[in-house]
Amino acid sequence: MGVALVVSALFNYADARSTALAITRDSADRMGRSIRREVFRYREDRQAGLTAALEEMQDQGLRFVAFVGPSGELVASAGTPAEALGTPPLSRRPGPQVSRIAGGDRVRVWFRPPRGPKGEGPRGRRRFLSAEEREATFVMELEPLLAQRLVSRAQVSFLVNLAAAAILLLAAIVFWRLSRSADRYQAQLARDEQLKALGQMSAVLGHEVKNPLAALKGHAQLLVEQLADDHPGRRGADTVVREATRIEVLTRHILDFAKTGQVDREPVELEALARSAVERAGAGPVSVEVEAGLSSWSLDRARMEQVLTNLLANARQASDDGAPVELSIGVSGDALIVEVSDRGEGLPEGDEDKIFEPFHTTRTKGSGLGLALARRVVDGHGGRISAARRPGGGARFRIELPRA
Repeated sequence: MGVALVVSALFNYADARSTALAITRDSADRMGRSIRREVFRYREDRQAGLTAALEEMQDQGLRFVAFVGPSGELVASAGTPAEALGTPPLSRRPGPQVSRIAGGDRVRVWFRPPRGPKGEGPRGRRRFLSAEEREATFVMELEPLLAQRLVSRAQVSFLVNLAAAAILLLAAIVFWRLSRSADRYQAQLARDEQLKALGQMSAVLGHEVKNPLAALKGHAQLLVEQLADDHPGRRGADTVVREATRIEVLTRHILDFAKTGQVDREPVELEALARSAVERAGAGPVSVEVEAGLSSWSLDRARMEQVLTNLLANARQASDDGAPVELSIGVSGDALIVEVSDRGEGLPEGDEDKIFEPFHTTRTKGSGLGLALARRVVDGHGGRISAARRPGGGARFRIELPRA
């Protein structure tokens, strides 16, 4: 709609200018004939004739009128030109030649010198032209008042349409942003409901599995202790213990995910937090860098330590043997920035957001809850966590935590 308004206004403006030029040309032609008839009335005093014509037609926009010789000299004139006349232009086109004077509202109109031996006198009488009259070019300057009003209205219309188009564009942008925000809000609500239901289900499942699993693992461990190394059943018992341990870890992750919610913030020494997370993750070697002068931040120590432990453990598993894992902590603006980088294969293209969904994993033995748990903890702090491919290979996880 905005484009249609602007295009329509442009066409109207161009049409108004064309119409204004035609009106100016017609008006100048009629005024020119009237002036020359007035001059013929003052045949003996051409100057007086021009002056009388200027006074009579001043309210019609006439501002200057003159006869100009072939070299640009004034033969007779009335009024003051807006700028120097120069030599008369040579044109073979019929009718007056109209040109706009730069920097003003006037137009200049040149009339070709008479070509025949006779001219029109007063009351339609014919008479012979003198040599001077045949060589002099008639010129006048006028302000085309009607044409100016027409063009002015077209300009106003164009500006109004342009403003309307701008308002429509602004409204479209605002409504588009509101629509996007509403879509994101609805998606977030759906995601929160899904996570809530998933958390409740996980809590029930974890509690139901925990006790039988502990009994199964305990009896399997007793069986392993009683069987000799060369006993035929020893291998199967070891498998039961190993798988029970894996399910126990998965159950613990499910319970951690289910109970993650409200955070208890308090000032925490950041360097101590980083060292403790590195020790729990067993992710050495790790390069730890804490911004100078940054000592503490308000956060939930236990939950953030769990987040860093998961990120560091994932980074160590993704990196080649001996490749360093980097942990950096700093401040940007009014937010704490924590970054964990590895030098592994990097993230699959398009998985930057999917990896934070529950049970999404690319590892055969992963639970797919570590990063989902990290996002819930960071969201509880009012922050955000993101993942990206690291320049030079590997992945980089970035946590932004605002001040409490």
